[in-house]
Amino acid sequence: MRPTASLATAVILSILILFSARVIESAGKSGSDRSQSLNSEWRILTKQNFSSEIRLHPQILLMVTIPWSGEALSLMKQLEKLVANQPGKLGNLRLMVVYKNSQKMLADVLGAADDITLYYYHHSTSYKYHGR
Repeated sequence: MRPTASLATAVILSILILFSARVIESAGKSGSDRSQSLNSEWRILTKQNFSSEIRLHPQILLMVTIPWSGEALSLMKQLEKLVANQPGKLGNLRLMVVYKNSQKMLADVLGAADDITLYYYHHSTSYKYHGR
């Protein structure tokens, strides 16, 4: 089953509701423009950098998908804008992606069987989105 645009919106709202209590407020505003632009960009995770990135960043939203999925690309753009527009609430959230076509073993270990699978990592603890 492929997610629709309304599902993408529901996913975004669900993630914000579920994890808003866990989002750490940004400590200061100095240099926040540069760091915020880095946080709102999607970074690719591989089996080589997965463990270090998960340990390094306290809050990560991880999407496991295929790079040619239109629904995934649309959702990624919406989340990127959301993080960029709310630096106070989402300043520490890192956006990361694993592409199943090139990182099949990592995707299998994560348990990503659907076209789009979302995980939230809070201090290296994983929370899988169990929506539709």
